[in-house]
Amino acid sequence: MATNSYVTRPVVSPDQTRYAIVAYLTGKEPPLQAWTLVAGDCLHNLRCALDHLVYAIAVHQSGANPPPDEKKLQFPIADSHTHFQNSISRIASLSPSVQAAIEAVQPYNRSHPKLPPPLAVLRDLENIDKHRFLRLAYTGIGDIDVELGGVPNPLAGQPTQIAHDGEIKDGTEVVAFLFSAPNPGMKFVKAQMDLMISLWHGKKNPTDHPWHERNEAHTVLKFLADEVRAVVATVSAAA
Repeated sequence: MATNSYVTRPVVSPDQTRYAIVAYLTGKEPPLQAWTLVAGDCLHNLRCALDHLVYAIAVHQSGANPPPDEKKLQFPIADSHTHFQNSISRIASLSPSVQAAIEAVQPYNRSHPKLPPPLAVLRDLENIDKHRFLRLAYTGIGDIDVELGGVPNPLAGQPTQIAHDGEIKDGTEVVAFLFSAPNPGMKFVKAQMDLMISLWHGKKNPTDHPWHERNEAHTVLKFLADEVRAVVATVSAAA
C-alpha cells in the first residue's frame, strides 16, 4: 500500500457532459495473489485455534492425552440451534458448562450490528480458501470527498452521480458526474479518495448495498482475530 501503485485523475469527456475520476496504475501491480495466500493462512490458523481449544479442554477434563474421542473433536460453528444440536457429537465429551459456553458464542447467539456474525464469516472464508482463492482485490473507496464547482450551464441540470462498486483496475472510472447537456464551466474543486485492499466477507442482509459485502482486508482479519480471542477466553473460563 505504501508504494501508491494507483493514482486518481480527473477526466472530462470531449462533449463535457461527463466529469469523472479515473484510477491509473503508476507502479507495479500489487501482488494480490500472494497476499491472498497470506490471508488464507491467517484464516486457517484462526479456525484451527478453536479446534485446538476444544482438544486442550478434552485433554484437561479427561486426564488423558490423547483424549478418548480425539477423532471426533472439533469446534462447531452453526447458524441455528438445530444445526448446533446436529454437531453436538463433536463436543459431547466436554462438560455441560463448556458445551453451554460454546453454544453461547455461536453465530446465532453472537451477532454483529453491521457485519455477518464473526464466527460465521471465519467459517465461510476458511471453507472458501480450501477450494479457491479468496476475493482479495484493490477495490472500493475507503473515504471519498469529491466536489464539482464552477459556473454551471442551467440547461445541463443536476448531474447524475455514478459510483463504481467493483474491483479497481488500470483505467477504472471510480466516480462520475453525468450532465444532460454540455457543461464546460465545471471542474473538480475537491477530489480526494482512498483506494483499499478489500476482502469480501458477505452481507449481513441480502438487501444490503454491494459495498456492504466487503471491507479493508487488514480490518477484517483483525476483527476475526479479536473474535477468536474473545471466544477462547469465554470457553476457557467455563472449563
